[in-house]
Amino acid sequence: MNSGGAAPSFGPVIAGVLTEELGWRWIFWFLVILTGTYLIVVIFLLPETQRKLVGNVIIIGSITYTVKMTLQMSLAAQCIDIYHLDYLQAGLIYLPSGVGGALAAYSTGKLLDWNLKRFTTRHGREGGYRRGDDISDFPIEQARFAGIYTLITISAVGTAAYGVVLNERTHIAAPLVMQFITGATTSSLFTLCGTLLTDLNPHASATVQASYNLMKFLPVAMVRRVRRPARRVRIILKGAGLVLVLCILEALLHEYMHSIPRPAQDLDAPFSTQCQDPRMAASQPRENAALVMLARNSERDEARKTIQNIEAQFNQWFNYPVVFLNNEPWDPDFIRELNASVSGNAIFDTIPAKDWSYPPWVDPAAARQSMAQQATTNVWNGGKESYHHMCRFYSGTFYTLPALAPFKWYWRLEPGVRYTCAITYDPFAAMARHGKTYGFTIALWEEPATCPSLFRAVDDFRRAHALPQTPNWNALLTTNSGDTPWYLRPYPLRKLAALLGAAHTSRAGDRWNLCHYWSNFEIADLDFFRGPQYQALFKHLDRTGGFYHERWGDAPVHSLAVHLLLPPGQLHHFSDIGYHHEPFFQCPGNAPGEGQLPGNEALGGEEWSAESEGAIGCRCQCADQRRRNNRGICLDRMQRPAALHRTGWWARWRGRYPYTINIPE
Repeated sequence: MNSGGAAPSFGPVIAGVLTEELGWRWIFWFLVILTGTYLIVVIFLLPETQRKLVGNVIIIGSITYTVKMTLQMSLAAQCIDIYHLDYLQAGLIYLPSGVGGALAAYSTGKLLDWNLKRFTTRHGREGGYRRGDDISDFPIEQARFAGIYTLITISAVGTAAYGVVLNERTHIAAPLVMQFITGATTSSLFTLCGTLLTDLNPHASATVQASYNLMKFLPVAMVRRVRRPARRVRIILKGAGLVLVLCILEALLHEYMHSIPRPAQDLDAPFSTQCQDPRMAASQPRENAALVMLARNSERDEARKTIQNIEAQFNQWFNYPVVFLNNEPWDPDFIRELNASVSGNAIFDTIPAKDWSYPPWVDPAAARQSMAQQATTNVWNGGKESYHHMCRFYSGTFYTLPALAPFKWYWRLEPGVRYTCAITYDPFAAMARHGKTYGFTIALWEEPATCPSLFRAVDDFRRAHALPQTPNWNALLTTNSGDTPWYLRPYPLRKLAALLGAAHTSRAGDRWNLCHYWSNFEIADLDFFRGPQYQALFKHLDRTGGFYHERWGDAPVHSLAVHLLLPPGQLHHFSDIGYHHEPFFQCPGNAPGEGQLPGNEALGGEEWSAESEGAIGCRCQCADQRRRNNRGICLDRMQRPAALHRTGWWARWRGRYPYTINIPE
């Protein structure tokens, strides 16, 4: 139960009794005795935990609490003047607010439990939700904040009505009823915000609650300090009002300047919407391309299964070469088994030691200390040195390998992945024909703890090279994600976040929405990544040491780079390819009727998942007949610059996102 309103509500009652019976000085003696006793308990029983304050606080709770406390600070003085109360009576008038807060905290807890159960059932989580569960595919913010706008409206109306009834000098019951309403609504808001913060940070619940309380109480302390004399308050309020108006205007302008205009037409569409005869596609000229797999000797079985899968679904017709990379010498058995599985040419190359080790400017001892700290704080793969080397390798030096020098295009494979549809056209030729540079399948949120300074480093490069802030770049900002309302993004708050070095925030205060493309599937133009702009960006990032002192992944590096350096029309969602990499998949479903080319000799077998209207795949085997098991929020946000047809607010509110541009889920 949220008891934040208890002290402001019952404190005046105690103060009134002490003043009436013992004199007003006993208020201070009572506080000295109470706080001294509390301090002794804290010193001996609750030693300092040394947690750092987090930046994830909810401003709306602070604003609401400040309004509530401002009303309560003036309540006694107003009622004594208007209703001629004595000190004891003036203390008793705070009880409605406290009672409303207590009742609301209890009922809000029950409502939260009921609403969470409703959302878990709707999203197929039959086992329910427990704090600490993976919520990457569950709309916890919708479950917790359902009804928050109603509460804010009631609180605002109650506050305005409180001023009206005092001004009209109505019966004393009227302001007390308004106090009850504001106390109840603010308590409910605090409970909602505090519960969501704990859900989002289950391993640091005390930290986020402490930071949240700091944000609640700091503005109140400021208001208390300047509330008298009245003339000073009026001057300050007028100045604050002017600043508020300017902030609102600036926030609206900032919103407009970062908006994403609609293109004249959809700039990305599936390359194929049904089966094609692969023999016809294979008879066309090939692109200068290769399939590329990074694997360890110990991953021989997983690598063989993936190669056999991609051969059956695609490469048996097109015979593109496969380049195998390893940071250690190859096991002869690996070479023998994989050679036998590839229909085209197989190339086995060893990565140079300089490309799989610390660069000269990174101190290995300091880097290992950072990794140990990452492991302690449960950063995903943060404690694995080889994983850091891999992320750095895939972010830059991969593209300059001599083994890849003869090729223009690459298709990244990983051991253990599975392609669930037949790919009966040449993706490399389609990329070249449609002027595409980078292709992907799945878009997700990045783990926040892995790369708190990456976005700032990329934006520093953008500013240093005077690169424009394009719609493609703006698609990565929270400004266009609906994560934070526009009125909570005025310049002072953005600048403060930047000065404090807030995670995922640029020096201008713009914040990354953490969306990125999953890079374990990529079909892309090597010339772009070998080009001067991308290589300059990689060298800039590499110099910061972030691949080791943090755990920057190659996926967010690639995603930030292509959105910074490429126009929307050069990015492609391979929505017609079925792809499964644990734990996520996409599967486009099967085009109906003759779209599956029944009886085609090249395609062979006649087994595939049920056909459905609007499906675009070829002979797919879709798990549970679903097109994907991940929420489409990031994909929708990142495709926005290329989409004429966009998701409406009603669909977003219901969590309904298209499978790809202009194709419903």
